[in-house]
Amino acid sequence: MRTHQTYACLAAPLRAQCLHSDFLRNQLMQNTRYLDKLIDEIVKGRAMKKILRAPA
Repeated sequence: MRTHQTYACLAAPLRAQCLHSDFLRNQLMQNTRYLDKLIDEIVKGRAMKKILRAPA
């Protein structure tokens, strides 16, 4: 007979995988937004140094 604890142990890897995929999805969306903003600034004609706030 399986107990609640046994089911919790079996489900733990699934929860970890969901958390990992959520993290990756959030990172992907963040990087996509960053690149979108970068491209917008380049199209406006701003210099890459100003966009990235690099020291002159």
